Amino acid sequence: KQWYQRRVAITAGIRTWILFYLGLLQCIAVGWVYKIDRQFRRVGRAAVLVYNIGCFLAVLIPTIVGLVLTSNGHATVKSCIIAFALSGALLIGSVVSAYILMDKDKVRKTKRNSFWTLVGWHGADNLRKMINSTPTNRWAPNSFNSEFDSFLSPVRVSIFFGFCIKYIIPGCLLVLLCSNMHDTSFGSGIYTDGQLCLGYFVFAFVVFFTVLLFIYPRLLSNPAEAGDDMEDGIIGKLDWVFTARFDKPFVYRRQNSSHFLSPE
Repeated sequence: KQWYQRRVAITAGIRTWILFYLGLLQCIAVGWVYKIDRQFRRVGRAAVLVYNIGCFLAVLIPTIVGLVLTSNGHATVKSCIIAFALSGALLIGSVVSAYILMDKDKVRKTKRNSFWTLVGWHGADNLRKMINSTPTNRWAPNSFNSEFDSFLSPVRVSIFFGFCIKYIIPGCLLVLLCSNMHDTSFGSGIYTDGQLCLGYFVFAFVVFFTVLLFIYPRLLSNPAEAGDDMEDGIIGKLDWVFTARFDKPFVYRRQNSSHFLSPE
């Protein structure tokens, strides 16, 4: 009975980690990855990547530091103050570094607000545009009339959706994931080393699989629809599947057709 209870407990722990992780991935996909090509075109790839990675580290590193300080006997308030100060420093550093790395030629050509292009939630705004628009009224994000209307309307998605999906929710999920893994590993004391290793292995497998799909999205595609882009034989199929296409990873040619298919 005790063994069964421990198995149920470790299963619940792994399930919690995976749910937090999958929720975090959904926020990253909508808030940070979707429409990132638009940011690349307007301010440059280097600036966007530095800002995005810097924001991620501005949450992850202070969370780890705060958990370590608390575990070593430091006061919770003191640990939180240090973590927030470190987070602010990393966030400001990422913004300044991204601004320095902006492609000035692209910024001049687009004639758009470079700061909003860098920090804005363009993917979420595109989703809001599709949701809030009607056949008779084309809703436009970031305009006063449209945003005011969506703020008052109970059936439209307001601007807070983009802010939450890009900054608030993924930040909270990352903190909860790290805190839960820390408490499960060091705070509870009810799991054996073998059970913890099993949990780490399952979670690492899920992370590895999602990263693999991100790098090789054609794993979810049908090689039979590659057409002229794929050579004959099993080697040709494997070569097509494991050819990373970061620029347009989902674009492939349908057999006997000259048109390209894309999620856009």
